[in-house]
Amino acid sequence: MRSARNFAGNNSGNIAITSAFSLMMLMTAGAVSIDYSVMYNQSSRLQEAADHAALSAVKEAALEGWKGRSAGQVASLMISTKLANTRYATLPYKEAVTVNANANSVTVEIKQKTAGYFLDSLPNRSPYVTASATARATGRTSVCIIALHPSDSNALSIVGKSSLTANGCAAYSNSLSSAGMAVLKGAVMDTTLNCTAGGYKGSAGAYRPEPVTDCPVVDDPLADRAQPPVGPCVAKNLVLKGGTHTLQPGTYCGGISTKGNVNVKLQPGVYVIKDGMLNISGNSTFAGENVGFFFTGEEATFTFNTATTLSLTAPRSGDLAGILFFEDRDEDDDERDFIIKSKDAQRMVGTIYLKRGRLAVSKESKYGQRSEWSAIIANRIDIANGPDLQINSNYAASKVPAPAGITGKNARSYLSN
Repeated sequence: MRSARNFAGNNSGNIAITSAFSLMMLMTAGAVSIDYSVMYNQSSRLQEAADHAALSAVKEAALEGWKGRSAGQVASLMISTKLANTRYATLPYKEAVTVNANANSVTVEIKQKTAGYFLDSLPNRSPYVTASATARATGRTSVCIIALHPSDSNALSIVGKSSLTANGCAAYSNSLSSAGMAVLKGAVMDTTLNCTAGGYKGSAGAYRPEPVTDCPVVDDPLADRAQPPVGPCVAKNLVLKGGTHTLQPGTYCGGISTKGNVNVKLQPGVYVIKDGMLNISGNSTFAGENVGFFFTGEEATFTFNTATTLSLTAPRSGDLAGILFFEDRDEDDDERDFIIKSKDAQRMVGTIYLKRGRLAVSKESKYGQRSEWSAIIANRIDIANGPDLQINSNYAASKVPAPAGITGKNARSYLSN
């Protein structure tokens, strides 16, 4: 009888030990499973950050001539932005960015303290999660849209079901404002690269691709371009009424305006608009090949009203080679508005260059669709209330030369690992 009782007691002890061991194994398995799940998620988020950083950095490197510093800044910001939106934002990490100019590539490596618990205590186990990504570019990115203002909010602004498409080229805002680039209220901006020296407003879905913030400021590519000379007046306060009118190059003092239905034909050359407006209104057509406009003096701006049709190509040579509209840099008054409302401005080959001015495109204007290439460089750029702008970059297809600093081989960036 005593043996039976001893056996029963020993059996109970064995069961307790076995149960405890089994429970411990189950808890260990659960802990390992949770740790692996956490680490897998952390690794995925880290890889996503590395991929985005490499792609953004290689575009910046291609744009800036494969300079490691600017690419590193862009990559660092993209990493911090991506990790800030994860549960691992507070964990320390290290990054390394390598620019290979010979291979047109950027490699981003990230090492972050693991978020696990149980696995960290295992011998020979690294306490870090790592990720690496290499992106390559086929060439140098063109820059076809630049807002030059250094601090204004909405320096590059697209609002109200408007669209800006830049095929094969980049859009830049040099403003350090947290809202230096803004795409709002149903508007869309679709480019090769959206880059802002400050921040941006609008949902990520309004931008294609998502903007890179804290980009290095882009130099004005036309800062050294000489301004054309201003000659004697060939006309004063010219008003064109009805019918067809052919204009010759020269200095138009007091500006040019149209009334009614006017067909204006421009002979090749440089037109200086001095101390007045270029104001095209009514159901007018304004057309010319190999022409450029220089605006100087009081109230020298342009307005192309809603019912007008524009068809212009910039000069192939001379002071305004590749430039359609050039605002005098030396004017010391307040910012001026240059306005396009034209229903049809689809043939506009050349650069709009407004160092101090604001380009305002509004209404249901169509701009650039039938142009081989276009570019906009202005102090501020405002696109609002429904226009559709298409900025092409097929420079090789046009006899009009694009200014140095704008062109580049159309870069295609991709992950190579």
